[in-house]
Amino acid sequence: MRLHDVDEIEEKEGIPKELFLPPNLYIIGTVNMDETTYSFSPKVLDRAFTIEFHDVELDVYPPENISGGLSPGLVESLKEAILEDLCGRDGQFLARSKEEINEAVKKLKDTEYWQILIELNKALEPYDLHFGYRVVDEIALFFQNAEESWKKGIVEFESEDEIFDLALLMKVLPKFHGNRKRLEKPLREVLKLCLADGSQVNVDELRSGEIVDIIRNWEEHNKNFRFKHTAKKVLRMLRQLYEIGFASFS
Repeated sequence: MRLHDVDEIEEKEGIPKELFLPPNLYIIGTVNMDETTYSFSPKVLDRAFTIEFHDVELDVYPPENISGGLSPGLVESLKEAILEDLCGRDGQFLARSKEEINEAVKKLKDTEYWQILIELNKALEPYDLHFGYRVVDEIALFFQNAEESWKKGIVEFESEDEIFDLALLMKVLPKFHGNRKRLEKPLREVLKLCLADGSQVNVDELRSGEIVDIIRNWEEHNKNFRFKHTAKKVLRMLRQLYEIGFASFS
């Protein structure tokens, strides 16, 4: 990061001309979204993973203890495992060379999820909501890193489907915002790709009342969706479109 070009400031005040960001620096921010908040630009969203904390479980609030019932020894062991995992290969943390990124993409291409990405991008292209190479790179790296952490017992997933599902949720949907005319059709296209085999949901015929019923009784209806996290978010956004004529990820 270039700070200034003045030799005197560097010599007398000790402020360097350049500030280097090390690979072990993680930038994490929180935003409370409401009517006073500006939406993030697509450029920002392309370079970030957006994690939304939306669900509330009042029946288990407040928690009995912050450790979730885990023993101090187990908490410490998990902490060490997480830190070791974050350090990455040869202490490079999340930094990846272009060769390593290409390798992650090639591995993803050997799975069925690659074809789903192609289908999704083609479905979104007519609405100018398709994604580029950067998003594909980050989905591939997320898939690879999540699998590695899963094998180490640091985090749990139901299946590889859930890993891919979360990648779609965090990297594709955040750029969706606009009115019903702009978003209704592309959101339905995403929802179609989220359906499970043998699903009883007719996406083209879904209306506001049915969407509310599915969301309200999610545990009963989620079996109709292969990519559950993405599907639930799309349904919420469709509900917004029908209720107020506008929807956004946040």
